Amino acid sequence: MISINTNTNAAVSQNVLRESSRATEKVMQRLSSGVRVNSAADNTANFAMAARMEAFSRAQNRGLQNLNEGLSMLQTFTATGKVIQDIVIRIRELTLQANTDTLAQNDRAALNAEAFQLLSEWSNLANNTRWNGKAMMAQSWGGGPANTFIIGADSQGNNASVTLRDWRPATNEANAAADSSINGFATPAANPFYNLALVKADENGTANMIAGDNILHAADRTRMLAKTNLTLQGISDELSRYAIYAEKFEYVAKTFAEDAQLSDMSRSKIRDLNYAEEVSSYSRAQIITQAATAMIAQANSSSQTVMALLS
Repeated sequence: MISINTNTNAAVSQNVLRESSRATEKVMQRLSSGVRVNSAADNTANFAMAARMEAFSRAQNRGLQNLNEGLSMLQTFTATGKVIQDIVIRIRELTLQANTDTLAQNDRAALNAEAFQLLSEWSNLANNTRWNGKAMMAQSWGGGPANTFIIGADSQGNNASVTLRDWRPATNEANAAADSSINGFATPAANPFYNLALVKADENGTANMIAGDNILHAADRTRMLAKTNLTLQGISDELSRYAIYAEKFEYVAKTFAEDAQLSDMSRSKIRDLNYAEEVSSYSRAQIITQAATAMIAQANSSSQTVMALLS
């Protein structure tokens, strides 16, 4: 039947052209972005999965950075700790040197002056070694949120707790907890060898317990040797603790890096575009669009047959 009120052939071709144009727009968007799932409308489930995987990957990478910052802090403390260790060894050496009776008291006074300067330098190092602006060697870390590195978004096993001891030579805290200082393991009242006090003794070398450590007299040298021995043990324990933390951080960092990589690979399979496949779809849509356009032209030309009949 030939009619002009309803051009069914043109309507069919227009519908095909509309669908092929929409498909072409989507393909062009994918080719431009390189992403197969650009919105939830493309694939709701895959869009949500890709978002979760991206969030996980970025959290793992952030945790990896947090771990690296913790490692940098521990490396800073370790470097300063080794210098302090050398200072304590030198103080112990001076104490042993002062023990020999071949020295006059003036010689011991000279050795005592050097020991005191070394104590002052030790104090400066402990108080002024900073990381990110914080003098963390001049405090004790043990329990509570202040000593926890948050290294990931997941609350299960993604926090690293550390215990750091006070590096200052004199930490006469009223209620010092056990093992809170590198040169002591009890409160000052309970143990006279708790710390080395930065009080320069007079030349009389009055025997003392905590205040005014010196190496002028035999009784004081005995206490100084006991204190330096305790301090060297504390330093060794603390540096070993740092090494254990660093090793743990390195293993966790490796795990985080691998988790982030695998998550990115999985997200890529879900979200990223296969260009070879999509270019084929684009070519197909282009051909259909061109064919539909040609058919609309042919359908519109059918009215010319009516004109021929009327003439």
